[in-house]
Amino acid sequence: KDLLLSIIEELIGISYTLNTDNMDDIFGNYNVGVRDKLVLVLNEVSGKSGYENKEAIKNIITEEKTIIREKYISQYEQKNFIRLFLLTNNLNPVEISYHDRRWAVFKSTHKKPSPDFFTKVVAMKRNKTSMEILFNILMNRDIEDFKPDQHRPKTEAYENMKEHNTNP
Repeated sequence: KDLLLSIIEELIGISYTLNTDNMDDIFGNYNVGVRDKLVLVLNEVSGKSGYENKEAIKNIITEEKTIIREKYISQYEQKNFIRLFLLTNNLNPVEISYHDRRWAVFKSTHKKPSPDFFTKVVAMKRNKTSMEILFNILMNRDIEDFKPDQHRPKTEAYENMKEHNTNP
């Protein structure tokens, strides 16, 4: 999971990403870490912190503007372009309601790829030409007709989380 996100970081630049395991970095009194970010990674999310911050998490996914709070500076707004990745080893780290429109959930397998696989991926990440090819493939992909609420994958893991949060 971290390797995939480090590739995204390499493509868009480290200054546009934030990877944290501390919800206070995002939702605490000061959140300057989210300023100018495109990708936000909440790593190792527990059910407790996910449920405690469920409304704030929903807001950061959907809000058009984000309020930035820096120490000793008046708060200000900026346009929100953040795409949130929530990583966890827990089965149910956040509440997904029956009428959810936000989440896509992917469950990794317990079967780890070979060390050779990781060696090749890391070599690709370090190769400027390979990264440029990947960047161009992604930038030239036509997403004009993409509608996230209709076209997002609804995996078995997503349905399980949604069902787990349905009131009997």
